[in-house]
Amino acid sequence: MALTKNTSNIKYSEQEILNISKDDLFDILAVLPVGYTPPASEGGESTANYSVSGDTTLRIAEKSSDPDILYIGHAGIGAVETDAVWRIKEFNLSGVTVVKKYADGNANFDNIWNNREVLTYT
Repeated sequence: MALTKNTSNIKYSEQEILNISKDDLFDILAVLPVGYTPPASEGGESTANYSVSGDTTLRIAEKSSDPDILYIGHAGIGAVETDAVWRIKEFNLSGVTVVKKYADGNANFDNIWNNREVLTYT
């Protein structure tokens, strides 16, 4: 006997859920693991690793010296943090509006994740 999937009670497709779950401000999916507490790494920095859509790695880091700065980096799966293959965004959360800037002023995948705190953002 073949199993059949009853689709009459499915309200939204997986793609529709992903489309409405995208956070446009931070440019990430809001369906990442909720309540995930990333481990503390060296220097007291909080970081997290996620796999997004199976083809990219997403890194999120909060500088311990400035809690108002958040970094989000994207790279291909398996990317090493010391390779120049990262697109890095810096978010300043200190004001009423969140200010988003790209490393080197562009969205290219040509930055080193480990250098995120010393890069120029515009």
